[in-house]
Amino acid sequence: MKKIAGAALAALLVLAPPAWATDDPVSGTDFLEACDSKGFAQGWCTGFVQGIAEWMIEDGFAGAIKACVPRSVSVIQLREVAVKFAREHPEMWHQPPRYMIATSIVRTFPCE
Repeated sequence: MKKIAGAALAALLVLAPPAWATDDPVSGTDFLEACDSKGFAQGWCTGFVQGIAEWMIEDGFAGAIKACVPRSVSVIQLREVAVKFAREHPEMWHQPPRYMIATSIVRTFPCE
């Protein structure tokens, strides 16, 4: 029961962004464009994913969602997980990319 309640809270935190999140200058569309490009923009994409992933692994997303990513998973693999999820969920493109990234990582590497 505790796990179900935690999962429900986590889903609400990830899927229902706060009102201030709409002011974020970077959208999911911007994230995908950066990830699909080469050079600096792709490096920004990779670094963005790495930052969110490390935050989730160390502290948990907003204290509620924690990912258990195996040490053998590279940041490039994490980027590909996030990009794949983003492409499969265009309904989230208007949101800040941190929501798509966090959701993709926790769904792929949940703590059990």
